[in-house]
Amino acid sequence: MDRMLASQEQITQAEEIYGMKAMFQTQEQSGMDDATWNEYTKAMQAAENKSMEELTKASMRQVKWLSNAKSKVLKDIQEDVEKT
Repeated sequence: MDRMLASQEQITQAEEIYGMKAMFQTQEQSGMDDATWNEYTKAMQAAENKSMEELTKASMRQVKWLSNAKSKVLKDIQEDVEKT
């Protein structure tokens, strides 16, 4: 179950890979006024949310594939047992 959701480490790694790391960590570093800073932080949060959503979808595809593979192996084993 813990593999189903993207971990913060995975999100951070994806952000670094795709250059999505915030340029500024504080409003003081940015020199932005309050309205611009709020817009900037909302955009960064939206990008992080999208990253999390994409990683979660990828994880869910992996879980589905694994479940299907397990079901196929189990079915094959059951068929082998029925033949004997």
